[in-house]
Amino acid sequence: MKNPIDPITERVNPKISDNRTDLQCHWEQFYNKEQQLILDLRSPNRMENPHWHSHIEVNIVFEGEVEYEINNQKYSLVAGDVGIFLALIPHQVVHTTSQKLGLIYFPVTQLFNWENKDLLRQILSGELIKVAQNIPLHKEKFIEWQNDYQNNITRLQDIASQEIKLFLQRLLVQYKLKKTHSTHQKSLDHIITVLLYISQHFDTCITVTHLAELTGTNKNYLSTLFKQTLGMSIKQYIINLRLSYAITLIKEGELSITDIIFLSGFHSKNSFYNAFNKAFNISPSEIKRRHC
Repeated sequence: MKNPIDPITERVNPKISDNRTDLQCHWEQFYNKEQQLILDLRSPNRMENPHWHSHIEVNIVFEGEVEYEINNQKYSLVAGDVGIFLALIPHQVVHTTSQKLGLIYFPVTQLFNWENKDLLRQILSGELIKVAQNIPLHKEKFIEWQNDYQNNITRLQDIASQEIKLFLQRLLVQYKLKKTHSTHQKSLDHIITVLLYISQHFDTCITVTHLAELTGTNKNYLSTLFKQTLGMSIKQYIINLRLSYAITLIKEGELSITDIIFLSGFHSKNSFYNAFNKAFNISPSEIKRRHC
């Protein structure tokens, strides 16, 4: 049975419209679907571009090796390893020899329930939490969880949910956490609120003042908190998301560069080209030519 949603391969296929209704509807549907727990077993492929979605992502490598790039850092997982990271931060598979990878997607709102603040801080900063299992999870058990969720039997779903929770708790007991400064729960709530809002509205005009209003803070405090947590400014984070989206559309080759600038949230050609050249050191038209 096909998984109800594939947050990695699902792509926006926008059509230009005066009121941008098509694009807005897509994002509303996408994020409504992302409020559920999802399990997927697949053969991973190398990704041309970074992508993001509003989940905590758990990757379980059953065979081979998978190499990721997250927040400009590379991580490698081999058979028996489990990787946990915040999928709101742009990430991609850059190399793989694995034929079997189990993926569990938790709604990012579940971060609120995590009691370990040091672990939260590491995940929010864009790190991949890597754990080598003492006793590796069997692929058959993962398939059983997947079937329990797809069969839509509440009791089986509850059992699978509890087993997954215990599986992750056991992993995190094994993980040697880096010591960091404690962060107040309210501050973490602010970061999650900002990340979710930006991921859903990156194609619109976003100001730090508005984000501060959403979180009930002042813009100086929020800017400092965001940079301390994620290692970049709010402005740079928004630009990164817009560029990731733009380069995906460019490689698809179906839209003009002008349309892509508009859809990606850049409000002038100059701002787009300046950010693009700084990030990739190549022109958008050259990338489009190579891929088309």
